[in-house]
Amino acid sequence: MSSGSHQQYLSPSDIEMIERVLQAGLRKPSASPALSCEAAKLLIRKFQEGVTDEADLTLVLDRHFWVVSNATPR
Repeated sequence: MSSGSHQQYLSPSDIEMIERVLQAGLRKPSASPALSCEAAKLLIRKFQEGVTDEADLTLVLDRHFWVVSNATPR
């Protein structure tokens, strides 16, 4: 069973916030549909784990994709 501190559903306002974070974080022309999907899954998972502040979700997204982009061989 899941913990009571984790939210299992998203309200309309939660979804709007996650969309704002996605739009702000994926403004780069290189944001492919696959990258957008990965980012959305990450934000939803983190939200359900308890990261519910918009600024914190923005940091999660920035850190994740900074790590991914720096791990990719050039």
